[in-house]
Amino acid sequence: MGRKPLDLIGKRFGLLTVLERVIKEDNNDSYWKCMCECGNTCIVTGSNLKSGRTVSCGCVNDKKRREGFKDITGMRFGKLTVISKTSKRINRRVVWYCLCDCGNYCEVSINHIGNNTLSCGCIKTEELLKDCVEDTRLRNLTSKKRARKIKDSGIKGVVWDSRRQKWTAQIGIRGKGIRLGRCDTIEEAAELRAAAEELYFKPILDKYVKKIMAPVHPAEMELI
Repeated sequence: MGRKPLDLIGKRFGLLTVLERVIKEDNNDSYWKCMCECGNTCIVTGSNLKSGRTVSCGCVNDKKRREGFKDITGMRFGKLTVISKTSKRINRRVVWYCLCDCGNYCEVSINHIGNNTLSCGCIKTEELLKDCVEDTRLRNLTSKKRARKIKDSGIKGVVWDSRRQKWTAQIGIRGKGIRLGRCDTIEEAAELRAAAEELYFKPILDKYVKKIMAPVHPAEMELI
């Protein structure tokens, strides 16, 4: 037979006062019914009571969560003004309902607001559009972003067509892609691309060159 558990009736552990022992035959630990100061009762193992792991019915943790909650209603983050807390949660974090300066509403997690989210998305849109002329981003015309595939040339707009075993030259302008042709050598394809840049890009750059903005991270650039 196992050792007889200590009698804990009447003893106090944190906010809990032990009322009686609860018999559970399928477990070696002792169980005790306790009254919490908040008025709730709960069943707790003797080991958790004696070790201090359990000191309430759960109301202490609830209180800590409430005290740790920060009300950011009315606060401003970038272009966002916080309107109210929603009932939604993302990874257990509060989601807030916000009004953007542009007039749109959006919902943002407390993890993101003020960090990597400062608008409803209009800031990124503005960044994309502010150097656009004639349906074309000037910064894309001057970008030297390299091709990404292993078998690509490293020359912008020149890629390897493995199915046809040819080098393909291509260019993008005003949101449209133009296939320039397929070549046997990379040099020929590069010449096609250069000629197309002279034809499509140069007139725009000559006209709006003063509006070209400083280079941005390649991740923000569109592949042309």
